[in-house]
Amino acid sequence: MERFACGYCGSQQIVERRGGTVALKPLTDAIRLVQSGTDKTAAELALKRMKQELVALQDSYRARIGQASIAKNNTITLALVGTVVVSVVIVGAISKQTGAIGSLIVFTVAVVLCFAIIKNICKPINEALERDLAEIGTQARTLENRIAEKKILADS
Repeated sequence: MERFACGYCGSQQIVERRGGTVALKPLTDAIRLVQSGTDKTAAELALKRMKQELVALQDSYRARIGQASIAKNNTITLALVGTVVVSVVIVGAISKQTGAIGSLIVFTVAVVLCFAIIKNICKPINEALERDLAEIGTQARTLENRIAEKKILADS
């Protein structure tokens, strides 16, 4: 016999034969060893996958910063071109009536107004960027914590 169960409590025992002796070992110890090895292997596999996920999150973070920067630069460029065009048109229309000083005042007001518009256009872009980056940062920190936990299991 290699195994048998206790007639009183039902716990299973493994029969170990060494030399001329026979020893009984509870089956739960063997199961614990197998479980420990399985946990370690699972942690090692999870570590590899989680590290890849972390790299992907970091790439996503950098890409989002680049996209936001391009969008913001395009918005500012468009607004500046619009400011110049609108200002030139307004100054051209008013300069005959107001002269050089009046034209300068109108141009200044147009520039200030356009920059206020630029600020309002860029505000949602910046807020969306901050939300996206905060979410990616939270995901990365959570993943880093899970990696640390799995590393402890894998190293044990």
